[in-house]
Order: sequence, then structure tokens, then C-alpha cells
Amino acid sequence: MKHYTSLQAGDVIVVWKMDRAFRSLKNALDILEIFENRDIAFRCLTENIDTSTAMGKCMYQIRHAFSELERNLIRERTKAGMEAARQRGVKIGRPRKLSSCQIVHAQNLLQHQSDITPAQIADQFGVSPRTIYRALSQYANTNEGLLINAG
Repeated sequence: MKHYTSLQAGDVIVVWKMDRAFRSLKNALDILEIFENRDIAFRCLTENIDTSTAMGKCMYQIRHAFSELERNLIRERTKAGMEAARQRGVKIGRPRKLSSCQIVHAQNLLQHQSDITPAQIADQFGVSPRTIYRALSQYANTNEGLLINAG
């Protein structure tokens, strides 16, 4: 609420659209209460909401209640869609930068060539050294016996 410290009684905050103006219904209601206590009005031009009137306050609250409902429905549908995709065998997330063969090749290079560094291997594969370290670490955790030479 520190963003509103320069506002004074009688001021009016005007926004074009309510979209993304507030994080949640609770946040919108808390801010409305702060505005009311400080005699600050809120107006939205595209939705014709003016909190200086009783009807405007009601519309403000209803609008935010429906916005939160919409966000929750989107979240539920997204979660259900991702779960259905997983059940169909779809991999969720970004594709791996390195294949298993490339990781094994990198591991072999580190084990058998003492003069090569992970940064040089990363250059060969067109990835960052951090990607090499992460891939080798994950591979080592799933395949016992492999070593990571940070050389």
C-alpha cells in the first residue's frame, strides 16, 4: 500500500482497464478500503466503474470477484489439461539440450582426456558449461559409476 502514500483526500485514480490492476479479490478490496478511508476515488474508464458511488463500489467488487473466478477456472483447466497430456505420454516442459548419447560422449571425454574442460565440451555442443554440469550430474545420479571431472 506504500504506492499510494502521495495520494490525498479528494484525489481520483483513473485507469483505462481493470485487467491486471490488482493481484486478487482480497488485494482489490484491501485497496478499495484504503481509498475509502482516505477519501480517494477510483475510476475505470472502459468499464465505467466509479467507486465514489454506491453502485460503482458494488460493480468494483463484482468485477473483481468474477476476475478471480476466471483466474481460478483457467488454473484448474490448465492443470487438468497438463495432467491429461501426461497420461497420454506427452512430455511437459522444455526439450533437453543434450541427448543421452551426447551426455555419455561428454562423460567419456572428461574421463579419458585430462586436458579437456567442461567449458570446451560445452562449446563443442553449443551449450553453456552449466548445462554440461547439470546434465552430467543428472546422468550420474541415474547411472551409477560415472564420474564428473570438473578439470
